[in-house]
This record gives sequence, C-alpha cells and structure tokens, in this order.
Amino acid sequence: MGKSSVVPEKQIQALLGKRAEVWRSMRTYLKEYYPGCEPIYALEGRNKEDAIRYRKSGRTLVTLYPRQNDMVVLVVLGKKEVVKADALAPKLNSKIRKLLMETEQLHDGRWLWIRASTQSDVESIKLLLSTKRRPKPPS
Repeated sequence: MGKSSVVPEKQIQALLGKRAEVWRSMRTYLKEYYPGCEPIYALEGRNKEDAIRYRKSGRTLVTLYPRQNDMVVLVVLGKKEVVKADALAPKLNSKIRKLLMETEQLHDGRWLWIRASTQSDVESIKLLLSTKRRPKPPS
C-alpha cells in the first residue's frame, strides 16, 4: 500500500460525481478546523481503492473513502467518545443518530461507516469528530 500526502483531488472529484460538493465541504472543514491532521492518501484493500486518512500524533481522526458517485466516512469512537457522542445524539441528523445507536460496541470502539450524501450528514459528522478532538476555529 503506497502512501502519499498528495491527494489526487481532480481524479477523486470526477469519481464522486454528484457527491463532489459533500466531499469538498468535508475536506475544507478538516483543513480549516483540524490543521495538525494532515491527509494521507493511500490505495487500500484488495481492489486498491482510494482512502484518505486524517491523523495526528499517531491517532486517526477520520478516514474518507471516495467511491463512484458516493462517499463513505469512517469514524471510530472509543468507549469515552461513545459516551460523548450519545450525549450529542439529539443534535445528530436522524440517519446518523440511528447508525450511532445501532452500531455494536466492540472492544476497540464503535466503528461508524457513514455514507455521507448530504450537507446534513457532514454537519453530524463534524459533531462526532468533536468527541474525538476539539476543533480549532480558524483565526
């Protein structure tokens, strides 16, 4: 698996098609509010599919998986983060709130595979990320 700090943005946006705006919104937010979390681009899995992982100090904040006309976001919440996320549940949109409540708690956390298709999904993902690391508003 080759890794790079260079994300092939034009190629990914073409792949995303109608989801490109959701992608741009998510990427812009991460760049502005999590400046220390640099994107690491890789081709993962047996099909060598695109993955962009945002990490800082050896910990992954979030992973974005662009797909054909689709975008999947992986947010892994540890036990303490699940408690915080549960408290935020009323502020999440119904789709992500349901996913949070129905996803099994594993020994290493709760793995939320979110199909992000609307700006409302992005807003809910932002709230979930705040349980992992406090966002730093741009100055």
